[in-house]
Amino acid sequence: MNKHELTRLAYGSTLMDGGYTLWKDEKTRLKGYVVGGVCTEADCITVATTRFAELFDIYLHKLNVRNEYRTLGIGTWVEFERVFFDIVQHVDNEQDAIDMCIERGEKAYFDILAQKSIYITTEDDAVDMLYGVDNNQ
Repeated sequence: MNKHELTRLAYGSTLMDGGYTLWKDEKTRLKGYVVGGVCTEADCITVATTRFAELFDIYLHKLNVRNEYRTLGIGTWVEFERVFFDIVQHVDNEQDAIDMCIERGEKAYFDILAQKSIYITTEDDAVDMLYGVDNNQ
């Protein structure tokens, strides 16, 4: 598949399915957990096809220059009418996913088998909830 076809697949899958992951090793993951925060996120509005293609190309480059032992990919997801991009990591253990989220400041990880995002609560979040503090205002 050439880069144009890959970009079209990523864009269509992101909009139709709410997200997409392209793994560097091109293998399909049927279970485990996906954690973002390997690098800085970027985003564009959902209808900005040219900008999506530009960002996808940038993240392909970011993924390809990483020569690491970790199982990495490009993750996209839709939130608030925007498409977000990140370099993501696959792990088999859920506790590892939670620990990575806390370490990287991520709000959630993705459970591949359940096909849903799992939002984490840090100790600071728990204290805020206990005292009724809303940090989302």
